[in-house]
Amino acid sequence: MVKDFESIKSVAYTFVKELYTAPENPPLDFQAYPFDLIPHRDHESINAMLMASISMDELKKALDGMEPDKAPGPDGFNARFFSNLLVYYQ
Repeated sequence: MVKDFESIKSVAYTFVKELYTAPENPPLDFQAYPFDLIPHRDHESINAMLMASISMDELKKALDGMEPDKAPGPDGFNARFFSNLLVYYQ
């Protein structure tokens, strides 16, 4: 256990340096890096659910739960705009 300030500073510096330093031998599959270093803990059924396409009913339910005149992002489009767009495409 590290208790004095200089040791804490040294441990923190080393941790951050190692965290943000690229490996010496990067993996060949650059698309998977760094995600291939993270252990997979999800079951296939959970992964399939997370990767499934969003249905129109799910989208409508999400839009209905939003405040219609508030813009959720910097583009300025509010939930009413997307609800009207959803009606147009149904």
